[in-house]
Formats: sequence, structure tokens, C-alpha cells
Amino acid sequence: MAPRSYSVFISSVLTLMLFAAITWFSCSKDKCNSTYCENGGGCYKGNCICSPGFEGTTCATNWRQKFFGNWQQTPLAGTIPAEQFAISIGNGATYSDVKIINFDNYFTLPVSGYMSSSDSLIIPSQVLEGVTVSGVAYYKSANNILVNYTTTSATGVIKTVSATW
Repeated sequence: MAPRSYSVFISSVLTLMLFAAITWFSCSKDKCNSTYCENGGGCYKGNCICSPGFEGTTCATNWRQKFFGNWQQTPLAGTIPAEQFAISIGNGATYSDVKIINFDNYFTLPVSGYMSSSDSLIIPSQVLEGVTVSGVAYYKSANNILVNYTTTSATGVIKTVSATW
């Protein structure tokens, strides 16, 4: 091969290699093309960023779902009265609302609550059957919810309860 042909050949090969390298490194895949985020979640670098009220890898889990089910209320030590009873938590009107059945082993109507974060359930002040109730519950684990609430009767009798569900 003549010197001139050889240098043209080398220049051509180097140019092709440079072009291939630039093309290879400049074409990065969009990690969000294969990621589906539910319930209004958005994708960032292949991971779902969930809307408030939802969690999980695809935002498919509603915060309140971990509170749903039948629970046994067990008072913490020193709580009076120290009675145990069953309660049930289910769907409320919106994606963040819940209804609590047999609240305080007293109410025949469901007590309303709403999720304020992925592990906090607020029981806003409400009057049911002549009694005002309010409180908060914290999800600790699959079988442990810590609840603190106060009831005030129409005659002013106040009962403060700390318990687990």
C-alpha cells in the first residue's frame, strides 16, 4: 500500500471509529419509556414519583390500604378503661378517607378519618351520637397501629385513650 493510500485508510478508519463512539455514547435510552406510573404518578430516571395518597414502585398502593381490615383495640398500659374490642376500617368517600366501625366500642355510626401522610391517619373532631371525638393513628407495622384519641360527652366527661389496633 502506498504511503498516501495508507494515511487515507487510517484517517478513514479513525473517522469511522470516532463517529461510532460519538453515536454510541450520545444515544442513551430513556429509562422512563418502559416505566408505567399509576394514579397520576410521574417518572424520573426510571423511577415513579407518586402523587400524594399513593406509594409503591408503580404508585399502585393507596396509603390507606395498610389501615384497612379488622383490628383488635388493646389499650396501652395505664389506660382506663382497659377493655379490648374489635374495630373495622374501610373505604371512605375519597382516595384518602376512611370509615372506622365500632369506634371506642360505642359508636353505631362510622367515625370518619383521612390520611395525612403514608403512615398517619387523622380522626378530625366530629360529633356523633352526642359525643365529640378526635385523634390520630400511626401505622407502625403490618399488625401494629398506635392510636390516641379523646371523646367528650355532651355532659363534658372527657376520656383520653392510647391503644394499639
